[in-house]
Amino acid sequence: MSIAASRKEAAMWLLERLVPDTGVNNVAVAFEVAGRIDRGLFTAALRAVLARHEVLRTVFRSDDATLTREVLAADQLDVPVVDIPAGDDGMDADLTAFAAEPFEIDGRPLLRAGIRAGADADVCCVVVHHLNFDAMSTTILLRELLAGYEALAAGGRPDDAPMAALAERTPNERSVAYWRKNLDGLRAAEAGLWCALPPVGAPSLRARTVHHELSAPARAVVRRFQRELRASEAVVLLAAYSVLLAQHGAGSDVVIGTPVNVRDQRSMNAIGYHANLVPLRVRVDPDADFRAVVKQTRSTFLEAISHADVPLEHVSPAVLGDAPSSWRSSFFRHLFNYVPGTVDASATLTGMPLRHVMVENGYSRFDLEFFIMPGEDATTVRAAFCVDAFDAADVGLLLQRYDALLVRLGDDLERPVAQLSRRGADDLALPASAPETATTASVLDAVHATAAASPDLVAVRDGADDVSYGRLWSAALATRDLVAASDGSTVAVLAPRGAELAAAWLGVWLAGRRCVLLDPTQPIPDLAARLADSGAAPVLAAEGLPVPGAVRIPA
Repeated sequence: MSIAASRKEAAMWLLERLVPDTGVNNVAVAFEVAGRIDRGLFTAALRAVLARHEVLRTVFRSDDATLTREVLAADQLDVPVVDIPAGDDGMDADLTAFAAEPFEIDGRPLLRAGIRAGADADVCCVVVHHLNFDAMSTTILLRELLAGYEALAAGGRPDDAPMAALAERTPNERSVAYWRKNLDGLRAAEAGLWCALPPVGAPSLRARTVHHELSAPARAVVRRFQRELRASEAVVLLAAYSVLLAQHGAGSDVVIGTPVNVRDQRSMNAIGYHANLVPLRVRVDPDADFRAVVKQTRSTFLEAISHADVPLEHVSPAVLGDAPSSWRSSFFRHLFNYVPGTVDASATLTGMPLRHVMVENGYSRFDLEFFIMPGEDATTVRAAFCVDAFDAADVGLLLQRYDALLVRLGDDLERPVAQLSRRGADDLALPASAPETATTASVLDAVHATAAASPDLVAVRDGADDVSYGRLWSAALATRDLVAASDGSTVAVLAPRGAELAAAWLGVWLAGRRCVLLDPTQPIPDLAARLADSGAAPVLAAEGLPVPGAVRIPA
């Protein structure tokens, strides 16, 4: 019997229609064994898990306007275990491709499984559509698959006793009222970071990841704060993430999404889509210290958990009214996900060493997500980011600055957060003067050669004013002389895109100094913080930008 899908399920389906033929909603769980997997045992163990959890046998059908779901009987479902061809790059691109292959919403199973045979190790991968699955389900599925395989290998029978399905709860009206009040007046469009890319009209939702292992000093600070501030590791790291975002343009009204498991104590082993994304709204007072930010973050987090029974899809229409829809979340662009280890490092399967394999699907509907993966010996931050929103280099810099922020907080817990430096390891390692690389020299030579050969040729179309190469080079030389007469090794340039910016950039290059470009459209506090961090002197500003102490860019 088919029944109508829930609002949460329909919202996911609508997202998929925005980017058809992608695996944007696919979730993968994989493990590697140092040896050979018995395909027959693995297939039988998987069938036992499917018989046990009806949600894995739930299929969906759609037309232009509606989405319905239906549960298939165990004997109606056939999920063959296929071969995953091994790639040549050694970077698990083959697993990513397997995870990213789209499912059809046409009544067919939303699950597939495969084995990649290696020279000395096999990898088993199961991919499930997010309609039937969430992050906690990966742990449950993996645990039951391994237990079933072990039982079969020992000549026993896997546990295939049906488990009662966990139905989605009716939203509590008190929780609905809480979110309507808490989210009133909030617009994620105003929370973009200054280092983000310009918005695109037709998103690809393609994503990449960058990993960073927290330094020993940063981990020590987090452990100390857990004791001193009486906060969990997750809360301390979440509070630091909110400060990092505020430092980079998110403003003082920072909203971070985080998934919350809504299973009750009797249903902790239920596979399915039993998590709600909740927005954590932390108002970062620039004059407050980190202790106050942690206190507010902890309170906000606990309140959100107590009202997490309501999916945001039940709240959005009432809060947003007639606001235009977008592929972006209406409430947040940045996520935080605290993910404890999935498999013990000492785990084995029939005596073979086993390790968990992280498999990406290659897509994200959020700008940036920090996955915190703590371990006994290391804590890794996996930053997943949408390539429509960020460059990998900027995300890598954000991770370094996150680490440096934690260390800095340990040295100066009482300092107001607005006064904290945002510098990271690479910021501090930048050379005092810009080395003349082959690329730099070739650009300068090319501009100079063109200015000499064709001085009247248009170099920059700046509004109604066409600036020639001769005029541009003359302004660059004047800038060089101005900068060379100063004592600073770093020069800041504040100018909109146009001829003045081009002339200033070329002039700083010619003077052999390092250039820091500032965007005049950014909020004044952000500009002031970036300028303070850079240590730049002098500051060159375009005409019409009154900046105290700045020098006018030569015309």
